[in-house]
Amino acid sequence: MEKQAVFTGSPKENLRALRVLTIALSAGVFIFSLLALMVNSWKGPVPEHKIVQATPVLIGIVLAVAALCLIRARLIYSKKIKEIKAGGSTLRVKLDQYRPALVLYLALCEGPALFSVIVFFLTGKYEILGVAGIMLALMLAKMPGAKKLIRELDLDWKEQEELA
Repeated sequence: MEKQAVFTGSPKENLRALRVLTIALSAGVFIFSLLALMVNSWKGPVPEHKIVQATPVLIGIVLAVAALCLIRARLIYSKKIKEIKAGGSTLRVKLDQYRPALVLYLALCEGPALFSVIVFFLTGKYEILGVAGIMLALMLAKMPGAKKLIRELDLDWKEQEELA
């Protein structure tokens, strides 16, 4: 089993680091989407005849990948949250266990979002950007905050004081 990195700062600093991570990953998807939109509006989609013929298949693949990744992300995330709640550890340990759960959730949402932007870039079909938008919204919905962590991890009053 791999050794996990442990945060050394206070719980507030750890929470801030998790927020920055979430914002950074979300911003990457957003900026990539904007760049693809700008290039497509200036130059149009890649004029490859084979890509135009494969557009329905690509849309199906994007939707399937997004659905599978989202289901997997939610299952893993909820399983990890249940494990953290049942662990009865300190707040620091809970945050150290929460971080990989959040990162995995964000990664499983980011992959299909970036894939959908690439397919949009190739096909020029704006509907495909909807998948990126949905995945981006799901990423931002997991933005960690003190109140959210208190609710999700069922923190006791001492842990709440440390975090708030």
